[in-house]
Amino acid sequence: MKTNNPLLKGASGMFGDLVFRTVRGQTRICQRPTRRSRSTKKQTAHTERFRRAAMYAARQVNNPLSKSEYERGINDKKSNAYLVAMADFMNAPEVETIDIRDYAGKKGDAIMICASDDFMVTNVTVAIISKAGLLLEEGQAMPEVPGTDYFWKYKGQSPHRNLPGTIIRATAYDRPGNSQTREVILGAGSFGLTLADAGTASAGPSPYASQMPPKGEGSKRSKAVIPKKPAP
Repeated sequence: MKTNNPLLKGASGMFGDLVFRTVRGQTRICQRPTRRSRSTKKQTAHTERFRRAAMYAARQVNNPLSKSEYERGINDKKSNAYLVAMADFMNAPEVETIDIRDYAGKKGDAIMICASDDFMVTNVTVAIISKAGLLLEEGQAMPEVPGTDYFWKYKGQSPHRNLPGTIIRATAYDRPGNSQTREVILGAGSFGLTLADAGTASAGPSPYASQMPPKGEGSKRSKAVIPKKPAP
């Protein structure tokens, strides 16, 4: 399709699954040729995601404040704010680790989360859920260092007992509203509380959420990375 977006004038090459061509002064955008697939529903969903990503990027560059934010992400592969915003929409954040070595169920005990995104992690929430599935508490984690978005700290709001089997659930969000959730389960080990099998991460907001922003596009699933408790 043709585009009159001045940011894309003269663009050429491939960005993700999009191919930019300039023919006779007109910039055209099309999908990268792929082999025919039987999964037409997946193709349709994929095309729809790109359409929404393009709409999101257009809104961002039309807002001076948002545009200036996304201009900070310009690099060799993303030459302008429009492409940075589009990539941000297409890529969900990731909760890399949940470190509960300093959490013993006391008020004020710290839970540390490492979360990353291709552009920016804007928010991290933590929920503590009992073995029976009851929400014990939930709240916002804070950047460990103000102005950064990788290390986040959550402090327990209330004391909790009977910790084995308790679920610690962390969810990270980015600017477009994409999210990823990861959880770890507390268990009784030889040296007190240790981590049990965390399973796989799940996408979207917690079913217990009261403060979480809505889920956006492009959430992803991946295996949990669990920091091991060092030997005493």
